[in-house]
Amino acid sequence: MSVFGHAKANASNVAKKLAFSRRTLSRKLHDEGVGFAEIMDETRAALAKRYLAERDLTVSEIAWLLGYREVSSFTHAFKRWTGMTPRQFRLSSNERSDVA
Repeated sequence: MSVFGHAKANASNVAKKLAFSRRTLSRKLHDEGVGFAEIMDETRAALAKRYLAERDLTVSEIAWLLGYREVSSFTHAFKRWTGMTPRQFRLSSNERSDVA
């Protein structure tokens, strides 16, 4: 089960799990040239694609698992990540699997 839906995946909680202060986590990420929000966005995008391709969950369930309160917010984010809606992505991934 995803931690996004339970609001546990924030910089403070992640830092605590890693035994860092929030500031230390921020510095370490900065040293790597990445921010916490960027990592979260990339992680949500990757998980969304995986969940949609597997077809075991509804779009509403996926939105909740990824920490979105509204399906419309998830749909907007997904379209920003991929250029298509979750439904369009699911249909296109289904077509790709039918060909394989």
